[in-house]
This record gives sequence, C-alpha cells and structure tokens, in this order.
Amino acid sequence: MARYTGPASYLGLDLHDLIRRAVALPLWASHFAAAPPVIGITVATKGRPCRSTGRLTLVRGPASIHIVIGLGADRADLALAVLHELSHAYAGAGHHRRWRQTLRGAGIQMFGVAVARRIPELRGLDFRELEDSIAAGIRVALCCPPPPDFLLWKPQPVVTESPVPTALCQRWQRAVATGEATPPRPPRRGR
Repeated sequence: MARYTGPASYLGLDLHDLIRRAVALPLWASHFAAAPPVIGITVATKGRPCRSTGRLTLVRGPASIHIVIGLGADRADLALAVLHELSHAYAGAGHHRRWRQTLRGAGIQMFGVAVARRIPELRGLDFRELEDSIAAGIRVALCCPPPPDFLLWKPQPVVTESPVPTALCQRWQRAVATGEATPPRPPRRGR
C-alpha cells in the first residue's frame, strides 16, 4: 500500500481511497507491490485558477510523488494528476508512446468505458490532448459538471467517441477495459 500524506478528501472525493485504488490497478499492481510509492498531496490556496500538477522523484527506493491541487481544480483534474504521475513511475520519464499507453490504460481500468469511449486512437494525439480526453471521461464517471476553461489545454483536442462498446466483439471489449489494446490501425494506402 502506498504511503499517503495530505488532506483526507477534496470536493467530496476520498483521497485515501483514490490513492489506494490507483496504486492497486492491475496494470501496475505488481510493479508497485515491491516498492509502493510515497504520495503527498497539497492544495493550492493562492494565485490564479490552474490545473493540478505533480512531480515524480525516483532516487533509490520507492517513487516519491508530490501533487499540488490547482486552485479551482475539479475532482477529475486531481484524479488525472495522480494517474499521470503514477504512469511516469511505471513507464519512465517523458510523454512518449509507452507512457501515453500506460496513462490511457490506467484511466480505462480506473474509470471504465467513460474513458475508453473518448480515446479511440492514440496515434497523433499530443499528451495534452490525451489528458483532456481522459479527464473528460473521468468527469462523466464522477458526475462532475463541465470544466472551466482553465482546466483545458488549448487548442481543444479533436477526439471523437469510439463506437458503442457493445457493438464490438467481447475479446476486444475485455482488451479495452484492461487497457491492453487500442483499436486496430486502418490499412495503409498504396501498399
């Protein structure tokens, strides 16, 4: 179990439960079982409204993550920041393809179809567009109101919802639900 320091809740979201569930995701549970991360969360009380942010430190021993909840941030933004930093602890530094696949898989495993429908394809998505798409799914799962503009990156992502999952084969549904699959690539032209 991860060691957590910080407030017990934020806007009605139990932070101890959020951290426990996030660290126990099947995607990386075995990775964190040997060395559970140390996670600290603080809440910004001054400045202008902004997104939540985090920092990962990997120096001998378990990963150390510190997250600052942005002034005016909603519950989805906080959950996204937690998954973002845990994805770095699992997949490494940088916002490369493996990290994006990890973040997508974690979002799907934790918040289900609401996230899966908003990220049909990773290719061509900037990590900020991916984050906005995942946050949109988390907002649906947590019944959050629409976010204020400062919680969205600019420009808005061009992401469409994937087909209704019930229209897909059961094997693909399971793969998407566990974060192990992305939709098949379209055939290349001219080859």
